[in-house]
Amino acid sequence: MDINEDKKYLLNKTIKILKDHPPLSPIIRIVELDGQKVIWKDYSERSFWVKDIWGKVLINHECYILRRLSDIQGIPRLIKQINKYGFLSEYMEGEPLAHFKPDTLPIEVFKKFNQLVDRIHERGVVHLDLGQKRNILINKEYQPYFLDFANALYFRTGAFGLSQLFNLLCLIDRNALLKFKHRLFPNSLTNAEKQALKQFLFIRKFWIFKPKKYRPKDNVLLSKVL
Repeated sequence: MDINEDKKYLLNKTIKILKDHPPLSPIIRIVELDGQKVIWKDYSERSFWVKDIWGKVLINHECYILRRLSDIQGIPRLIKQINKYGFLSEYMEGEPLAHFKPDTLPIEVFKKFNQLVDRIHERGVVHLDLGQKRNILINKEYQPYFLDFANALYFRTGAFGLSQLFNLLCLIDRNALLKFKHRLFPNSLTNAEKQALKQFLFIRKFWIFKPKKYRPKDNVLLSKVL
């Protein structure tokens, strides 16, 4: 793919804006290059303080994570970091998980969720934001895709003193998937999965960075699992 990094050129090739929520978030666009759709994630139109202090750090970080996961099916391929404020990545065709109602997907989808989480954890990466339904897409063949690795973390395999922290953070990814399993396949949770989900929801009550507006949803879910 011949990539012209000029912003004006990319703007002319933009066919849709997927996300534009200032002031801290990037603009995410679908761009068509050589007849192929790609995703353009860009902070260049934000204020100086956002793009130069916040944005370029997250762009470099996410590009690093995507390179580590580059050959995993279900993870968008990094095409190119075009400047310090943005990058182009593979466009993934599918429907957000939020669009699916209970018992409308085969249970095998959840197995694929776990397999994909296993693959990224094997590379030392934890996503940490799979609880956002918009970060999971499902295509027509029921293949899941994980999006948005801006909040992901990488742990060097075998790093001294960090293995316990890594294992703890892995539980955040896995329990996010258990929430989806409970919603999409309400009668399929094993007793062990119910217990794990209850413990996770209980511990998360004390997470000081969790927005208050989401806490009632956790209480409702906990009452259903009990």
